[in-house]
Amino acid sequence: FANLRWARSGYDVIGQNIITGYLIERSLPPGSIGFAWNTVTTIPATKNPQYFYPAPTLNDSMNGNSGTTFFRITAQTSDPNQYWRSNIMSGYSVDNLAPFAPQNLSANSLISYVALDWNQNLEADLHHYIIYRDGIQIATSVNSDYNDATALEDSTYNYQTAAVDIHGNISDLSNIVNVTINHFGNINLTAIFEGFYDASSNQMSISDTATVTLRNSSSPYAAVDFTKSVINNVSFTGSFNMMNAATGNYYVVVTHRNTIETWSTNPVGYTSGGTINYSLITSSAQAYGNNLKNVDASPVRYANYSGDINQDATVDVTDIVNIFNDGNNFISGYVNTDLTGDNFVDVTDLVIAYNNSNNFVSVIRP
Repeated sequence: FANLRWARSGYDVIGQNIITGYLIERSLPPGSIGFAWNTVTTIPATKNPQYFYPAPTLNDSMNGNSGTTFFRITAQTSDPNQYWRSNIMSGYSVDNLAPFAPQNLSANSLISYVALDWNQNLEADLHHYIIYRDGIQIATSVNSDYNDATALEDSTYNYQTAAVDIHGNISDLSNIVNVTINHFGNINLTAIFEGFYDASSNQMSISDTATVTLRNSSSPYAAVDFTKSVINNVSFTGSFNMMNAATGNYYVVVTHRNTIETWSTNPVGYTSGGTINYSLITSSAQAYGNNLKNVDASPVRYANYSGDINQDATVDVTDIVNIFNDGNNFISGYVNTDLTGDNFVDVTDLVIAYNNSNNFVSVIRP
């Protein structure tokens, strides 16, 4: 806008009713063909000593375009052939109007970045957005979204955005959103449960839930994180997401509803937000104290010992009695005494527990 001001016509006074209104016109620079006038508006004559009107310009002054606009005022009467025109004046506008603040900023913490999204501004002269984290500008975006891959540390972050137009005017800040990042690490575990494994088909009878616990590498080996997941009966793998453990070295400990608790041979290097792979099936040396049973020769496979029904860290007469009683009562379904995973408690389950009890199978820990 250019602010126009002019003195009234001498016929726009009390006692005179000649002037009906003031026609405001504008033109681009005349060039070789002269002025080309365009009507902006007409305002009524009200016998004021001076008049003021903010006239819109065609564009703001900017590099490569001065934005100069020419204006004139015509005092009109009821007779279209009777009027008086002002002198011609030029002016230009400078954009000092900031865009509106971006609306409805939202943020989601994903695995490797924070995803930001907000409503698109509607200003025609919008140029880009500024993204702030904890009050500091971290990036710009020409779109109404941004993925912050630099916020990788576990912490709480505050985000805001601002809109910027082509002349550098910056809006007020958007709403604040808080994001708490808790990176989880992933442990891909490969394990076989002895009673479930069938060497003829080279797979387990069912997929089943196990728990993986990360324990400190030094006494008393306190648990720092644990989670449950399913070990697949064909691939023997499960993906276990750890939410709380910091980067460090930990024993990987595997428990299952009717097998012996099994520890990794040594502490395993773990990175918060990273992935580690650990297999218990390739060699007995993968378990602390070689506490695995060879269940197949071709291919060579090792399994976690079955039979610890009450999870007291040993396979003994108590477990055998539990299996015997459930077998006598024809118990079926998903029960701990079903060591083979066939949904029946029978002599096959009893034999597995009996043999492991005879061999004094128990948990071996550091």
